[in-house]
Amino acid sequence: MCTAVNYGEDTDCTAGTIAALYGMMYGRDVFEEKWTKPIGNKLVTISIDLFLMYGKIPKTVEELTERVTVLYEKAQKEFGLTGWSGNVEDFYAKPYFRNIYREMNVVRFEFPGLNIRLDYCGDPVIRRGEPKKIKFILSNKSKYVTSDRVNVYLYGREGCEILPQKEQNIFLSMAHMGDGIRELEYEILVEEPLRASYRFVAEFVFEENKNNCPMEVPFVLLSEAGQTVPVVWEKKGPACTPNLPRV
Repeated sequence: MCTAVNYGEDTDCTAGTIAALYGMMYGRDVFEEKWTKPIGNKLVTISIDLFLMYGKIPKTVEELTERVTVLYEKAQKEFGLTGWSGNVEDFYAKPYFRNIYREMNVVRFEFPGLNIRLDYCGDPVIRRGEPKKIKFILSNKSKYVTSDRVNVYLYGREGCEILPQKEQNIFLSMAHMGDGIRELEYEILVEEPLRASYRFVAEFVFEENKNNCPMEVPFVLLSEAGQTVPVVWEKKGPACTPNLPRV
């Protein structure tokens, strides 16, 4: 749910849908009190004109649930759903949807003829003396029947050791030839005192085709250097004043 809220602007309905699904599958007790206590069970909205809709809007989650239950029973009778005896797995997502789910773990860059996905292989955090693995997933999407080598060079700042080496190349064929997607891994090692952040740029260039146009993928690794400062969120203040963090 927290991930859904951070997907972009106006994602409250997305988080609400996920919360409803969790509630149906696991019950209300699955939610910790730290989430349910501040919210309570009242339905509060500014998206509906409460004056024109007075008396028509349920006031609590329980009232809304009762209305949905009544509609469900009516739908069962009207559409003959009472005798359904199918397999629950019929409602499962198709296997290819797993590819969409995996996209959550990568950053995607699209170029003419090539898609590049950056996988941080976990958190984008580098620790002193511990190799940090990153992965690039290359997809050849050229419309022309061609295969080519892709030269890759990873630019990093001083003090970073890049393994196996900064420059690599990989053979990338067309997708219909059975090898249109390839993976390339790096390990980055820092032995000196950590900086706050490390910026890198990976450059991809087709060796012969597609005009030799360089394609650049920037990324940042953060360190755990520094001190964590606790933040307390103010819940009191004048009307129309947003909650502000207090250090």
